[in-house]
Amino acid sequence: MKDRFDFEQDIYQCWHIIDDLKQLTEMVLDRAASTDDIANVLLGLQTLYDDRFEQLMENLEYILKLENTIATKYKKQKEMDEKLSKVDPISSGRSASNPFADAPPRG
Repeated sequence: MKDRFDFEQDIYQCWHIIDDLKQLTEMVLDRAASTDDIANVLLGLQTLYDDRFEQLMENLEYILKLENTIATKYKKQKEMDEKLSKVDPISSGRSASNPFADAPPRG
């Protein structure tokens, strides 16, 4: 199961594009890479980062759904707690000191 820490790692993985572009720049400027080599690197980067960003978005959607589920459960629990706190035993004819005051006598 993915969590926000995994999502953070996915974000950091996407930042690797900066290092990859620096490496490509060195290939072009320092080693006179051929047009074919440059094109191959760019196609590889496109494929790699398309997958990384796709994974990032999938994990973001999963985390948002999970947080929404948790928030919904919390909201329902809070509403139930509020309803229960409004129940007043005195208003039903019973006192807190004698909850059986209106019970029928045993015979």
